[in-house]
Amino acid sequence: PVYFGEILSEVIEHHLDFNRFGAVLALSPNESYNALVCTDLGPELGRAQVYQASERRGGEDDRRGLSYALRGRSFLHSGATLDELIRRHYMGWRFQRTRITEEYPPETYLKDIGKEAEIVLLVRKGALQFASAEAPLKPEIGDVALAYLPKLEPPRRAAAVETSSADPAA
Repeated sequence: PVYFGEILSEVIEHHLDFNRFGAVLALSPNESYNALVCTDLGPELGRAQVYQASERRGGEDDRRGLSYALRGRSFLHSGATLDELIRRHYMGWRFQRTRITEEYPPETYLKDIGKEAEIVLLVRKGALQFASAEAPLKPEIGDVALAYLPKLEPPRRAAAVETSSADPAA
């Protein structure tokens, strides 16, 4: 299930069954609000199951950033900011779901999606595993992977070259 809306509302707290959700991904443009959501829901879902995108780059040593203990886990292995995710969206990035099998093993899959792509999550034995900067994902046979990929560029055609220099009017 997915819930999109004001998750910290008291009305929602009384009417929404949080047991139906396995993880939280807080992606508002306000980093402090995202941290509040993760801090509020972390005890209920488990700290390892609350994620947020960072508003800025800078890492744990950034004096302006929130303490690691007050935030959710960084969403995606790259730790991309929300602005970066939005920029990618407008550049045509897309989501792709792929089943990893013996016929299509992890090594081939990783080569095919390319270095820019990000694995967002894996479904392994029925459980969701989100990617984070702290815990990158490694697909295995039997997993279903959801990746965020750059826009698929159409193959380039070779420029047509005139092969005849004869003048048809002559």
